[in-house]
Amino acid sequence: MTSNSESQGEWYTTDCGRTQFTLPVRYQNLVHIGYGASGTVIRATDTETGKYVAIKKIFHPFRSQMHAKQTYQRLKQLMYLNHPDAQVVQLYNVFTPEKNIDDFQTLYFVLNYVDYDLSRVIKRNVPFTEDQIKYIIYSLLRGLKFIHSAGIFHHELNPSDIGMDKNSNIAMQLLILADCRQKQKKDYNVLFGFKYDPVTKTLTSGVSPEGIDFLDCLLTFDHRTRPTAEEALSHPFLKTFHNPMDEPTKEFLVDEHQAKVYSTAEWKSIIWQMIEEFVPPFWINDEDDIADD
Repeated sequence: MTSNSESQGEWYTTDCGRTQFTLPVRYQNLVHIGYGASGTVIRATDTETGKYVAIKKIFHPFRSQMHAKQTYQRLKQLMYLNHPDAQVVQLYNVFTPEKNIDDFQTLYFVLNYVDYDLSRVIKRNVPFTEDQIKYIIYSLLRGLKFIHSAGIFHHELNPSDIGMDKNSNIAMQLLILADCRQKQKKDYNVLFGFKYDPVTKTLTSGVSPEGIDFLDCLLTFDHRTRPTAEEALSHPFLKTFHNPMDEPTKEFLVDEHQAKVYSTAEWKSIIWQMIEEFVPPFWINDEDDIADD
């Protein structure tokens, strides 16, 4: 089985951040951003669009059957949740430089680039206005509504997983997303073996009454009474931004491979076909966020 790597044009190999990258020549001016659990990320200029992009090289995507399945899950969810305006990281391209499946060991994701992550913004210790906080929370809930509508939820949403650009626009990174199918809700008093009665400590100085009520709702310990992302969007605290007609949703994801047990070679074959069939989204040519190299 041969690759469509020829469709990516010419290639070149270079080092960036102590890692070797083999990339289509359209991606230039590489700058190392950082390392993650599954790979290393660089910033590049896409010379065909003039935009910055983030390129993630996946470490050892086929080291084992488990790694191969996780690689499949990442790619499947990136493809399925690809949307120009849903506060979720966008997949612009996916490729391997290998020309046939027998040599297939390297995988790259090209994603939309954001300037910062929320962790860095918080650590700057620059005070947020309540309106800024509203917008950030609204954006997060809008993105979660989109993800949840597909029947999946984010496995671990930390500030470092939340990208943010200079205009405070949010892009959640997709790690491994967990299945969100209906399961029986448990009573926490039964789960823990005692009546849950937390001591309340209020740290809400300067927060409006609506904001305090909103926090009370979000921090409800019992998930049976805690609002969903969609319900939280309807809270009066977010009324300035909330517009159900402008909050995208997605059909429930039905993944024929999710519950299957495949060999590493079989997962590799499935991923190879997904790469072959990938079509870059139309919006990558929109004339915004042009790189300032």
